Amino acid sequence: MPRLPTVVLLLWGAVAIAQPSDRVAVNLLATVRSDDGYLNLRDGPSSRTRVERRLPNGQRLLVLGCEPGRQGARWCDVAAVDGVDDVVDVEYGRGHVYDAELVYDRAAPPRPTTVAGAGVAPGFRAEAQPWTGYRQVESADGYVNLRSGPSTNDGVMRRMTNGQGVWVVAHDARARGPGRWVLLYTLYDGDLGYAYDAELTADDHEH
Repeated sequence: MPRLPTVVLLLWGAVAIAQPSDRVAVNLLATVRSDDGYLNLRDGPSSRTRVERRLPNGQRLLVLGCEPGRQGARWCDVAAVDGVDDVVDVEYGRGHVYDAELVYDRAAPPRPTTVAGAGVAPGFRAEAQPWTGYRQVESADGYVNLRSGPSTNDGVMRRMTNGQGVWVVAHDARARGPGRWVLLYTLYDGDLGYAYDAELTADDHEH
């Protein structure tokens, strides 16, 4: 079977199909950094499962989903990434790792000029420090509607399920605290839309 390179930004929906339902979507790039010089890629989320291969330090991975829990102390589903072009090799590197020996990337949020080009609603202001704008969807309903405008009267573009990574790139400057409308950029999907920030995780510099 030939190698199947696919750009990371377009691959998420395809490889996530096999992700177990108890996994939390992560959708971030990471790099192997181990004192042993390698990390075992296993065929299941346990140290008792078979080792598929050793991933050397410097190997790039797309972390698709992880067990609920603290970053650096959980089993994760990953796919190997070509660090030169950031493409995923599904055939070579799909499996499970314990993420204690991974260094996670922080994907760059869109620039304010990009946001302005998308047509920001009146009264919205771009985030002054966009690197602190990473959030995840966290709703009692299990999803949040991504809308075309900052109102429940605006059309729903799609549903973002819990665990979806997003960047808050602009906010309604006329409102304060949880419950205000924000403009979001969805990680790896590349969608721009609006949602309430009350249904997003708090700002966490660890992500």
